[in-house]
Amino acid sequence: MTYASLPPAEVEAIVGDLTRLRVLHYVFIACLTVCVWDWILAISDEVRMIRIGSGRPWMSHFCTGVYMVLRVSALGWLITNFLNAVAPPVPTNAALASMVFDCLALPSASWLFYIRLSAVYLHDKKATTLFGLLWAGVLAYFVYDTISLHTRFTYTHAINPGKTDAFLYIINAIYDTLAYLAVSWQLSSFSINGDSCKHRVMSFAKGDGLLDLSRALLRSGQIYYFTTVAFGVASVACMYSERIPIEFRGMVVPMHVSIASILGCRIFRELKLGIIPHNSMFTNLDLGALVFAEPPELAEPPGLEET
Repeated sequence: MTYASLPPAEVEAIVGDLTRLRVLHYVFIACLTVCVWDWILAISDEVRMIRIGSGRPWMSHFCTGVYMVLRVSALGWLITNFLNAVAPPVPTNAALASMVFDCLALPSASWLFYIRLSAVYLHDKKATTLFGLLWAGVLAYFVYDTISLHTRFTYTHAINPGKTDAFLYIINAIYDTLAYLAVSWQLSSFSINGDSCKHRVMSFAKGDGLLDLSRALLRSGQIYYFTTVAFGVASVACMYSERIPIEFRGMVVPMHVSIASILGCRIFRELKLGIIPHNSMFTNLDLGALVFAEPPELAEPPGLEET
């Protein structure tokens, strides 16, 4: 059967579907290209990051391992979903790989953000434990959703995310919001302008009164949070919108995963290597000591009291 034998309306609908799928393919290719390019640019920093020592090697290696999981899972998710969109019906192995990568990507990015929280709340075990449990809850829901998606796949042999899958991005955004607020409020307490509520609010919002290290941690956290949450909200809005063609409802998700992985890896490298954006690297301070070194019993968090 050729298009010539079909009614014009049906031909127009088929051409429209193919055009929308092609646009989705271009989005996946663009996101994959950006992620690969970012990884190439960061290779030298990653080699240094792996080589440097710390007071707690097991913790350092574990966090670096999570960093690499985020890198691989983001790329793997983009590649497998691109293949699934290009060559239906979806191969079973590619579908399973896509589900696993989807389960790991955003929780890994949130874990790297949790590492930053642990650095700021170095001596507050209650805060680090609380947010660690919250992160475990986020991961548990991702695992649950992956199992549900696999169950649907066994019946339909297609990956069609529903509206309930949007809860993944909602829960992840809620966790990132709580972590961002906790980190920013704690950093605002280091203001040299005073510890009044007004001074802390100004430090929280604009970084007023903060020294270079604290301000750098605040700014990079703001960039990560507002960017990823914006893409998360857009992903949820598209998935719930009935006016958007079904092929386009998941189009923001690849951008969300890509941006979250790039920014999550970047803030972790800055923390591990002691890099302050737009400034020179600290020669007398290793930011990674905030979380990777053995914490002193009665000392203030290193580097937050002076530059």
